[in-house]
Amino acid sequence: MLRKPETSECDQSCSDSWASTLISKLDQFQHEKVMPKTLATQFLEIDIMDDFLEMDRVAAVFEIVNKAFSLISDVVVDYSSSEENPLSPEYETLSQRVVELEQKMKRIEADKLKDAQIIEEMQKELDVVNELKKLLEFQLSRMEIESRTMSANIDSLKTEFKRKRSLSSDKETKCQDLENERRRKSQDDVVVGADKLAKCQKTIASLRKQLHSLATLEDLLIDTTNLSGFSGEGSVVAGASGEEWKLHVNETFTRNNNSDTPKIENSSHSMNGNEGESSSSSSSSSSATEVTTSKSRNGFGKLFS
Repeated sequence: MLRKPETSECDQSCSDSWASTLISKLDQFQHEKVMPKTLATQFLEIDIMDDFLEMDRVAAVFEIVNKAFSLISDVVVDYSSSEENPLSPEYETLSQRVVELEQKMKRIEADKLKDAQIIEEMQKELDVVNELKKLLEFQLSRMEIESRTMSANIDSLKTEFKRKRSLSSDKETKCQDLENERRRKSQDDVVVGADKLAKCQKTIASLRKQLHSLATLEDLLIDTTNLSGFSGEGSVVAGASGEEWKLHVNETFTRNNNSDTPKIENSSHSMNGNEGESSSSSSSSSSATEVTTSKSRNGFGKLFS
């Protein structure tokens, strides 16, 4: 677009102001980029989210540079149409710096895309880590619940064990007491049984003596009945126990001390009933007495056998 010479001074002043502003912005931006560590890298190390702010800032600067470049191009076109162009060296300097800035902006855009990809991958990894964290937290909470349940069960088992051990000790004490009582009763029963056995043995010995005395007396009775020529008063017979017995004519015995002991009578006399019979009846009674005596002896023999 061609401008007239009378309006060139106004355009030159406007272009100078825009150029000075653009140069100051570019110098500031270049000064920030040539630092030992760029702001984008520094913000990336501090926090990933700051990169988005830096990218927005670079995009804004890039837009400003594009607008300035278009304005400078218009100014250059205007000056190139005139016969005299005193800003030709400055234009060339600005053009070079704009080209450099465009290259830097392209590199920054490429870095921005790479950073965006890295951030996206890191965001995915972060999501996976968060899911894993949630899973671990859920497992941890479940394990805590199980641990509390197991602790409660252990406490309950300890209480039950103490109770059963107490009951066991009580039962053991009772069993020991019952065992001692049983032993004591057994000893008492043994003592009582021994006493009863001794008494029974004494009774048996006494009965044996009495039976032996009766057997001896029976033998004496048999021997006496076999004798002949009894007197009317009878004869005196000494028993095994030292007692004196008197044998009468009617074949009955009485104690010599006139005691109230019942008389021992012959079974044949009880059958006959008459005491004053003849000697023939006495002899028959004697034979019957012998038979009875033999039976009694056989009974005593069986008893002692």
